[in-house]
Amino acid sequence: MKKLLGLSCILLLGNLLVFSQVHQDDKNLNWRQKLKKANELLDRGSYYNAIDYYKEILKEKTGDPDIMFNLGMAYYGGRDYQSAEEIFKTVFDNDNKKWRKAEYYYALMAKMNGKYQEAFDAFKDFSKHFKSSGKEGQAMKKRVRNQYKGCELAMQMLADTSNIEVQHMSDNINALYTEFSPRLMGDSVLIFGSLKVDSIIVLDRQNRVMPKARLYESEKIGDVWTPAKEMQGPFNKTRDHTGNGAFSLDGKRFYYTQCSEDKGQDVSCDIYVSNYNNGKWSNPKKLNINDNKANDTHPWIGPYKNGDEVLYFSSNREGGNGGMDIWYSVIKNDGKDYDAPRNIGRRINTAGDEITPFFDNASGVLYFSSNGQINVGGFDIFKTKGSGRSWAKPINVGFPLNSPVDDMYYVQYNDGENGYLVSNRIGTIAPKSPTCCDDIWSFEQVIPPIFNIMGFVYEKGDTTKTPIDSATIQLFYAESNGVIDSAVSDLDTMYDFFRGTEFKNYRIEARKAGYTAGINTTSTVGLEVSDTLYVNLYLTPIRKFGEIILRNVYFDFDKAFIREDAKPSLDTIYNVLIENPNIKIELSSHTDSRGSKEYNRDLSQRRADSSRAYLIGRGINPERIVSVGYGEDSLLNNCADGVECTEIEHQLNRRTEFKVIGEIPNTIIEYDKSEIENVRKKKEEGILQGDEDLWEFGPDENTEEETPPPDNK
Repeated sequence: MKKLLGLSCILLLGNLLVFSQVHQDDKNLNWRQKLKKANELLDRGSYYNAIDYYKEILKEKTGDPDIMFNLGMAYYGGRDYQSAEEIFKTVFDNDNKKWRKAEYYYALMAKMNGKYQEAFDAFKDFSKHFKSSGKEGQAMKKRVRNQYKGCELAMQMLADTSNIEVQHMSDNINALYTEFSPRLMGDSVLIFGSLKVDSIIVLDRQNRVMPKARLYESEKIGDVWTPAKEMQGPFNKTRDHTGNGAFSLDGKRFYYTQCSEDKGQDVSCDIYVSNYNNGKWSNPKKLNINDNKANDTHPWIGPYKNGDEVLYFSSNREGGNGGMDIWYSVIKNDGKDYDAPRNIGRRINTAGDEITPFFDNASGVLYFSSNGQINVGGFDIFKTKGSGRSWAKPINVGFPLNSPVDDMYYVQYNDGENGYLVSNRIGTIAPKSPTCCDDIWSFEQVIPPIFNIMGFVYEKGDTTKTPIDSATIQLFYAESNGVIDSAVSDLDTMYDFFRGTEFKNYRIEARKAGYTAGINTTSTVGLEVSDTLYVNLYLTPIRKFGEIILRNVYFDFDKAFIREDAKPSLDTIYNVLIENPNIKIELSSHTDSRGSKEYNRDLSQRRADSSRAYLIGRGINPERIVSVGYGEDSLLNNCADGVECTEIEHQLNRRTEFKVIGEIPNTIIEYDKSEIENVRKKKEEGILQGDEDLWEFGPDENTEEETPPPDNK
C-alpha cells in the first residue's frame, strides 16, 4: 500500500489538500504531545494539518531547529516551496555544520522556485561537504549530482526556449483543487479527472468524509469549453476515486484508474476496463494484470506488432527500479488477453518515480514524466523512441512545457501542434500556496513567421520596367557594412534573399558597371505573419547622372578654407562616393564676378582643391577626384562685372559642384550567377524543408518605392 501523497503520481492530490485547524482539545496538550501528533500527521502525508501543529509548537519552542526542519518538510510535502525555502535556509544559516541536510533541501526548494544559480551553488557546496558512505551515501551523491546538473540544464534551456505557448485552461475545466489526466475524445470533447470542490476541504472530528475524484467531460464550442459535467457511463458509479481515462485504438474499450482508501488514508489503485457494446459501456472490470500489493495506474494504449496493442502503465510493484516505474503489457484478441507485465527498462525507469506515459502513434514517440532523471523541476516531461524494453536515451522536452515545479500527463494531438499537460506552476487555481495544486494547461506550437526579400533591378526613369540583367545585389543589416547574402539580377526572375524567422532591419544595394548604385531598405521587425517583402532597386546610368550643385558649400569672400556649414554638403559627396565605389568625379568650384578673371580662376582652383582635400582626408582615394576651378565663368545669376548685386546674390555664385566623369576599373565585384544559385539551393533545402507551403510568389504592384532623381543643372 502507498499513502496518497502530495503529487499526482497515483491519481490525484489527497491529504495535501485536506485542511484543519488545531482542535480546541489539542490546544490543551503540552508541546511534546503536540509534537508527537504533528510528526504523525507529517508521516501520514497530512502536510497542512502538520503545519498548523508545528506553528503552534513554535510559539513555545521558538527557533527550535528540529521543529523548524520538520516544518520545512511539511511545507515541502505540501508543495509550498517558497515557505519551505525560507525555513530550510534559516535552519542551515543558524548552524551550517550540524544542519548540512537543511542546505540540501534549501537548494532543492531554490531550484523549484526557479533560482537555478543559487540552487546550483548550494548543491555544489553540499556535495563538497557531504561525507556519508555506503549504499545510501552513494545514492545521495548521485541524487545531488543529478540536481546540480539539472540546474545547469535549466540555465542552458532557458536561453533557447521552444516556440510553444502554454496557457492555463478556463475555470470551466479547472477548479479550486486538482485536475489531472486530460484526454481528447474526437475533436472537441475533453475528458479529465478532477476533485471538483468549490471550497476548502476541512476534515475534522465532525467531518471525516473525503470528497471523491471523478471523471469529467467538457465540449469545445467555438473557442469556449463548456462547464465540465461528470462523464456519462458506469465509471463514476463507485465510492472510490476515479480518473486517468484512456481509450483503446479503436475506441471500443475505455481504461481508467480506480483508487480506494482506508481509514488511515492508505490508498490502493487498480486499472479497470469497460467495453462499448450495443451503444453503451459495460460494467467495468479490474484487469488481471493488477498487483494486489502495489498501485497500478496511468494507463495508455499504443500500437504493437501484428495488429496487437500495448498497455503502458505506472506501478510500484516488486521488480522495479525504485518508486513508480513504467511497465507494459501486450493486449491480444481485442482486449480479451493480456501478457504478463514487463518493466520498460532502466533506460527510462530510475530510482525515482516515472509516471503518466503517453505514446504518440503518429511519431512513435513515448512521453512520460520523471523525477529521477536530470530535471529542471520536480517531475519533468521526457520523450524517447523505441518499443518493448529497448528505448533510446530520454530527452528532456525543455521549457516552457517543463517548469521549475511538476509537469505531468503530457498528451499531444495534430502531429504535436497542440495538446495538454498538468502542472502546479504559478498560475494554477490554488486554495493555499501558489504551487500547491495541479491544473490542466493547454499548449500550442507557435509557428514563427517566415520572411524572404525579393525584387527586380530596374534603370531609374525607365517607364518600360525592363529589368536589368547581371547586376550584383548585396544584402546588409541596416547598421553594418558586412555582406550577409549576395545575388545576381535576372531579366525574368526576381532576386531572392531568404531570411527565415530573423527580425532585422536590412539594406539592399545593387551595382553594375556603367551605373551608380541603387540602394533601398526594408524590415521584418514587428511583423507577426509570414510574408514576402518585395523591394525593387533602381540604378542610374552614369551618362545620365548629370552635374550636381552642392548649394551649401559656400566660402567667405576671397577665402578658400572649408567653413563648418559647408562640411555637411561635402559629406553628401562622400556618401555618394562610398555608395558607388566605381565612379570617378569632377569636383568644381566657382567664384562670384568680383576681382579679375585670372585671380578668380586661381581662387576657385584653391577652393576646389580644399574640397578635394577634405574628402581625401575622410579616406577617399585621390584618384577618384579631379578638382577644377572655373572662376567666374559659370555664374548662376546676372551678377557679372559692373552689375550691382547684394552680398547674398554674389554668395550664390561662390559654390562647389560635382559630376560623374567616369568609372574606376575593377571596382565592382562580378559574381558567377550559377555558383550563387547553387549555394542558395543548398541553403534553402536545409532551411525550408517542410515549409514550402508558406511561400508566396509574385510582385506586389503597391509596394514599389522610388526616390526622386537629384536636381540636374
